[in-house]
Amino acid sequence: TKLKKFPSIYRGIITEMGIMTQERNGAQFSIYGVRYRTQEGLEDAVFGANLKIALRDAMAGVGDTVEILKIGRKTVEIGKAPMNLYKVAKITDFITKQ
Repeated sequence: TKLKKFPSIYRGIITEMGIMTQERNGAQFSIYGVRYRTQEGLEDAVFGANLKIALRDAMAGVGDTVEILKIGRKTVEIGKAPMNLYKVAKITDFITKQ
């Protein structure tokens, strides 16, 4: 059994967003993603088609500090991987490390 990556809450300053290349099982594919920098200065990324909608709903963009919450998964098509569902909120009490 493979454990899922936790936490399901991601916080940081958006450094990039858009279609990105990801690799899984030796195959490359394009998917919507968000790269962000945490309060500790670490760079990370979250991927999922639903992110584009969640970011638009939150009116969040590059340079904004956000909290991205993975709220579940939805089967879109039989035989395809389920789509991750996200909720995004802009936050203002984030202090960047200098």
